[in-house]
Amino acid sequence: MWAGLAREGRRGWDSGMISPLAARRIWPFVRAWAQRGAVLVVVLGFAACAGPARKSAPAALVQVENHSGYAWQVDFFNRETAAKDAVASAQLGPRERRRLALAPGVYRVRSRVAGAGETERVWVPPGADAEVELQGGRTYVWPLGTLLSVETPGS
Repeated sequence: MWAGLAREGRRGWDSGMISPLAARRIWPFVRAWAQRGAVLVVVLGFAACAGPARKSAPAALVQVENHSGYAWQVDFFNRETAAKDAVASAQLGPRERRRLALAPGVYRVRSRVAGAGETERVWVPPGADAEVELQGGRTYVWPLGTLLSVETPGS
């Protein structure tokens, strides 16, 4: 068929058809570029799936304020995990304040008098842990005190 077309002279390079010899020579180049294009499409596809780095949610700020004359220990436990370790802890001396940055979520908070000899004088009921939900970007105040605590103005 190709020989007949080439002999007629009506078709060939002038009419847009390509000879079998030229097709055999160009095929490796076409195949190589097609493979490179396929690899490029796959790489760009994975890059698009990864997307830009996501910003983490803003932290919730907790201002722990000790209004008593006792030392306190405050522990924040993540309620959604069964971890026994506190996510954040603060030990505050008398009239001390401390700011903690926590990830948004639900926490179990345990507050107890921590000074030596003071635990016998100040009774905290067992199982008095509190549950709080902290939202990102907000500031919370966690006051500590006893019935005999006296706040001085401006402290």
